[in-house]
Amino acid sequence: PSPPSSPGPPAMSRRPARSHLSLRTAALALLCACKPIAAPTVTAAPPPAPPPAPDPCADTSIPPDTDAALARAAVLRRCGAPRAVLAIHAELLQRDPRPRWAHELAAVALAEDLVPEARELLQGPAARVGLALLNVAAYETTGTPADREAARTEFQAALALAPDDPYALAVALRHDLALADREPERLALAAQICRDRIPGDDPDADGGDPRGAALLAASCARVSLAAHEPGEARRRFALALALDPGEPAPRLAWAAAELAAGNDRKAAELYAPALDAPAASDRYLAGLGLGVARSRLHDPTGAEQAYRLAARARGWRTGDPPERLPPELQFNLGLALAGPGDPARHAEARLLLTAYIARPDADELRRLRARQLLLELAD
Repeated sequence: PSPPSSPGPPAMSRRPARSHLSLRTAALALLCACKPIAAPTVTAAPPPAPPPAPDPCADTSIPPDTDAALARAAVLRRCGAPRAVLAIHAELLQRDPRPRWAHELAAVALAEDLVPEARELLQGPAARVGLALLNVAAYETTGTPADREAARTEFQAALALAPDDPYALAVALRHDLALADREPERLALAAQICRDRIPGDDPDADGGDPRGAALLAASCARVSLAAHEPGEARRRFALALALDPGEPAPRLAWAAAELAAGNDRKAAELYAPALDAPAASDRYLAGLGLGVARSRLHDPTGAEQAYRLAARARGWRTGDPPERLPPELQFNLGLALAGPGDPARHAEARLLLTAYIARPDADELRRLRARQLLLELAD
């Protein structure tokens, strides 16, 4: 028999190794299952900021459309840029040589104290009615024969070009009213012009120019006031408002007439809408007149509010030096604040009334009243 073979090294078993590898793989799988890989976070970009609103008072070119140009002029008056408004009316006068644009240019210049600038812009035959208006206003202030004659020459030349032009007729009426105290026959002449030219009560009968018809109606209302015909004056003022509701001048003139007549409630009703007029000068007159009306109606709070609106139209705020206010507003607002109220109101009243007393141009009767109020406030 063959000898038994010698035993070799025991064979390596692979089963335990495979089991160890399976455990490691399972553990890794469990680890991955417990902590999944997070997807990258995408942050949304913020929405773009809206563009800044355009500045309505910034310099821009004059719109080619007439209505758009007039709307732009109204915006510029609110911005306190009267010279830019003059430029718009001068451009309209160049585009369309009619007396209307010359008259409106001159009216803005008178309201904003820009007469020399207006005279430089008023060129050409259609500009004569604007020059006539400036000369009539100068005569009302100076009373010199030169201004009176210059006004007469200019509006007569304008009427020679267009005999029915309402703007030239309105200047002629203002000229006659300025002379009526010295020459009573002028009032009769103006009254006859109004009877012949003014449209009826129908606002549609405006001859195709409602603004001009409204100006003529308001001018004739002043003629009626001078002739002591208040009923006819009211009818003509009402017609002017119906023809051109957005124009504050007839409203302010009517309100002032009612205030002078002691019809304070009607005056307050008329003044209130003019507080939103584009021109600061019109807003000032509206606030001042409304304050007087509310004061007479025993409404000191309403009077104070109206006077402050008038002051704001002049660029004045509470705390500003009282010397910056016009004299009539110094006195009237001081009077409104001097009534029953808290010490702060009385302190402001003292400042305003003291500033009024110090004015060399103060009315003497009002100066005495201001001194009396200061003595009462000191008690």
